[in-house]
Amino acid sequence: MQANEIWPGSDYAYVQNISRGVSFYPSAVRVKVIHVFKEKQNYGSERATTMVEVFMLRENGDHIKDYNGNDMVRNVRARNLYARWEEHATEKKLYDERAAVEKAERDARYAEQERLRRERYAREEEARRIRAEEAERQRREREERIAAERTRLLSALDEKGIPFTLITTIDSSTIYLSRQKVEEWLGLREKVESEV
Repeated sequence: MQANEIWPGSDYAYVQNISRGVSFYPSAVRVKVIHVFKEKQNYGSERATTMVEVFMLRENGDHIKDYNGNDMVRNVRARNLYARWEEHATEKKLYDERAAVEKAERDARYAEQERLRRERYAREEEARRIRAEEAERQRREREERIAAERTRLLSALDEKGIPFTLITTIDSSTIYLSRQKVEEWLGLREKVESEV
């Protein structure tokens, strides 16, 4: 603020570092002006800086105390007082309301996303369960089909006079016979042993 806009006894919003183009600082501190004065920063300086001696206040207007229990007084630059406290408080109230609305919207969006995620997870779990049940059903049907085919094949071989004790394994396209049992069944086992 300009020095001619600052009045002793009035409350202002103080920010330690003012940035260009920023019109509102939600973290501003409440101060009460004691008096305004000019101060040169160093000995050779031609320009004087407008300084303000202020009481540091809480937002409700109570004085902040230092470690000795005295009111905290500080010298600050006039340009770091950016608005009258009433204007800042009004703007802060609007800012807080907007922040609360944005937080509620953000929370609602998050809750909706969480609900959609849970629903998607439930659908995926249901789809996995259905796929697992279908795979189990197909496996059982395949095993039943293989068992029925094996039974049909064994009964057909038995009708032709080939005993099922000769068979060791039946695959989908191959029947494995035990050579030793086939040789015994054909009566070749004794011949093989006698030739050797």
